Amino acid sequence: MIQFVTGTLGAGKTFHSMRLLMEGLAGGKTVVTNIDVDREKVFRRVAIHHRRKLEEDQLRVIDVEETPDWESEIPYGEAEGTVLVVMDEAHLFYNSRDWAETASKHKRLLSFLTQSRKAGVDVIWITQSGGNVDKQFRELAEWQLAIVNARHLPLGWLGAVPWQAYIVKRISVSGGYVVKKSWHSYDSWIKGTYRTQALLDSTMRGLAERAEWLGLRKLSKVGLLEQARLRWLDWWPQIRTKFAK
Repeated sequence: MIQFVTGTLGAGKTFHSMRLLMEGLAGGKTVVTNIDVDREKVFRRVAIHHRRKLEEDQLRVIDVEETPDWESEIPYGEAEGTVLVVMDEAHLFYNSRDWAETASKHKRLLSFLTQSRKAGVDVIWITQSGGNVDKQFRELAEWQLAIVNARHLPLGWLGAVPWQAYIVKRISVSGGYVVKKSWHSYDSWIKGTYRTQALLDSTMRGLAERAEWLGLRKLSKVGLLEQARLRWLDWWPQIRTKFAK
């Protein structure tokens, strides 16, 4: 099975994918991912919340740029869904703008994805929008999991949802209809199991090395008298103009 996990920046795409990743590990699957995971925390949290002791080689982390032919490096499963591949920021590596190169550059990967079920491998692509990823990859997916932060729900006079939560809409890729909606909380046990600020491609890593990194500035507070003086200076031209008329 191939799925897309989509959503706006900060909605919780990678967060929910980590939930699926750890559920897969707890179910005995071997997981291959390019997410910058904290292996020690993943193993500990799975032991605590799923009561399963993971094997060391059960979680494998790859760099797509260093291993572009990752489909030839990963293990296959003896049964359907034995291996789970989770690829974050898929549009960086298989962008829809590069469609002309896909047939030649990713021919083997397309063949693998077409027959991934027979290889016992499930694949999760994470991206802001399925449209960012090459159509030839999109059409092989069965489901889109659209992540929506609950704070964006229009509740009228009720205001915002009073707790931190998100909604997952399971959408049929071929039919375009919503099959199921489910609510999930931003569980604290998932937080910290991956590095949210990790840069997954060499372009951004290169820019980050040259960039000036700044923290929040600790600014001095304006006193009440100074605030009043500045407010008068701000108002006085308006008052003077009004009386001049």
